[in-house]
Amino acid sequence: MGTKALIGRSITQELDIDGYAEGNRKDISYTMLLDNRPGHQDAFGDPNVSLNDLQYPNNTGDKWTDEWEYLTVGAKSSTSFGTGLSLTYRYKSNFSWRIFCDYDYTRKDFTATYDPFHFVHKSMTSGAGFLVDSALANMTGDFADGLGVDVREYKTRKHMNYVTLGLSFLVNL
Repeated sequence: MGTKALIGRSITQELDIDGYAEGNRKDISYTMLLDNRPGHQDAFGDPNVSLNDLQYPNNTGDKWTDEWEYLTVGAKSSTSFGTGLSLTYRYKSNFSWRIFCDYDYTRKDFTATYDPFHFVHKSMTSGAGFLVDSALANMTGDFADGLGVDVREYKTRKHMNYVTLGLSFLVNL
């Protein structure tokens, strides 16, 4: 009969999924009215802006490509603890069988970085990009939160438990 107690470091390799996009640069034709007269500001004191004559995006003929880290998942190194029990049966003088049960525990802090819309600004002219940025900045509520083109980062802590059952054949020299 045997037992063990272990303390060590758990290291997790980072997982990267790359994104690649290509296409034709788009431009959006529009006119914008900026009303900065006294008494015509919004609740924050900013001028009222209205968008007039918004046209469907048209192709400029410029090609673009973009390559970036679409999704990255990683974890910090952490301390791990383990224990185990084993039972060894001596089959012959130099051979034996062992059955074992091991338990390992570690607590990991994971970080996931998600950037699905990295290519958006490369796919538009600066004027079209300004329009999209302005529209997203002026939206509020849950609808706007779902449209953001910024990199998103999620963090979570997981308690990880592993149980291993096994059988081994040993040759003693």
